Amino acid sequence: MSQVTILGPGARRHVIKVTPAKYLTEVRDEACEKFRLDPDQYGLKSNNKQVDLTRTFRLSGLPSGAKLDLTQLSRSPSAVSVALQLPETEAKGLSSSRLTEKFSSGTSLWQLLRAFESGKIPGTGVAKNFTARGVPHTASGKSGAGRLWQEAPVVHIMGRDYTTFTDLQKSLAQLGFNDGSVLLKLSFKTTDTPLEEAMELIDKYFSSANKENEPAGAHARDISQTQSKPVQDQPAGLEEVKSPASPEAEPSNSPGLQITPNGQTETDLQLSTSAAETSTAAPTTLSNITFRPTQVFSKPNGTTPRAALQSHNEADYVPSPGLMKSHQSGIVASTRNKRLPTDAEVAAQEKAQAEKLKSIQEVSIKIVLPDETSVQSTFSASDTAAALYEHIRSLLARRDEPFTLRYNTDKGPRPMQDGDEKLIGKLKLTGKVLVRMQWADGASLAAKQVPSLRKEVADQAREIEVKTFAGAAEEGSSAQGSKALDENTEKQNRGNLGMKTPKWLKGLGGRR
Repeated sequence: MSQVTILGPGARRHVIKVTPAKYLTEVRDEACEKFRLDPDQYGLKSNNKQVDLTRTFRLSGLPSGAKLDLTQLSRSPSAVSVALQLPETEAKGLSSSRLTEKFSSGTSLWQLLRAFESGKIPGTGVAKNFTARGVPHTASGKSGAGRLWQEAPVVHIMGRDYTTFTDLQKSLAQLGFNDGSVLLKLSFKTTDTPLEEAMELIDKYFSSANKENEPAGAHARDISQTQSKPVQDQPAGLEEVKSPASPEAEPSNSPGLQITPNGQTETDLQLSTSAAETSTAAPTTLSNITFRPTQVFSKPNGTTPRAALQSHNEADYVPSPGLMKSHQSGIVASTRNKRLPTDAEVAAQEKAQAEKLKSIQEVSIKIVLPDETSVQSTFSASDTAAALYEHIRSLLARRDEPFTLRYNTDKGPRPMQDGDEKLIGKLKLTGKVLVRMQWADGASLAAKQVPSLRKEVADQAREIEVKTFAGAAEEGSSAQGSKALDENTEKQNRGNLGMKTPKWLKGLGGRR
């Protein structure tokens, strides 16, 4: 069995055993799992040349013991030319049995099938059905009562079959196709799953993933899609909502709630309308939304921080002789060998740090939202990361959308997981901490375009106050005056020294 060496970030190495039939995508995925990286954003290079991940190790031309560099790919998706080879039963009535179209490298195989079956691809003309096929199955013989069983699509690429619904969710980049062209061969197989159960599972998957922003032809509700796929195959979050001003709008008789474009339900709109009509309704405050002391700050008006616009004294940035000497002594001290701490000293340091963390009762956390608005709240020693996530959800306009949090540490930015880790005890957040919120990959496009905070929370936002010190200018002028006085004194001393007669010249003036 051969092996290859993967050179990862930070000069880390990992040896992977490979067989001749092992695909290089599996090598890449195993290396990224070892280094805890996202395999979608990394590729392999050999001698500064990109390696084709779609090939097996036998066909890649790599020698045994090859060293491969794990490099980061471009973040912007590239175009890939995709050709879909249809079976004979589906190619009837078409000019060619092979359909060709360009897609983004981030498009999944399922989205490709939905795009090709929509009928919008040149060469198709009519809508097809690749993803919602059913085969009748009777209990006895060829007649009688029966039900439809799912006929699942099977995609064959480079000697590999992708049969399950999970396999079809892989993107072209995950399969190693970041550019160029690829041929997909389509076939079908009958499963043991009833068609209605399969459609329900597909609905649940896309509803949980919140895939509202799909490419053209992927889960778009139109006439051709409706003909090729049952209505129940549409994700619940993708139903069109008619505006109240539309003449076609009719009251819904279904017990479910219709979601409006701003993320509110019809019940919420009715409650807000009735509250606005009632003159005695109490105004909404932050205490009614969250029990934590919370301050809301609006986003900055300009691109330059307000603190940078304040006047300053240039003399404050001139290093003094004492500061320069201390800096030089620090450089010399850093070049000397130092004894590493013993296990007892390390344990003592950890114990002292743990005791210090136990004495801290609260921490002030400022959360910067994607639209640059910020919220500052106080958390106790018993609060966890899950409590912080829940607090942020209570303030968001779209609280069901997924998001991530990142905070700064001594080793750089670090993601914060939604779990039971204590903010102070485990994550070691002390004093005043800045946390940045970002929308996750599964967030909808509408959530990224609307304001992040709820309207009643955003209405209470205020501008960030920048404190100014009245004595700053006076201190600067006095510092300049004292500096000028020291320079004049030094010049006078030099002048007095120049008028004195050296000792070795004394007594020589009378000799001729």
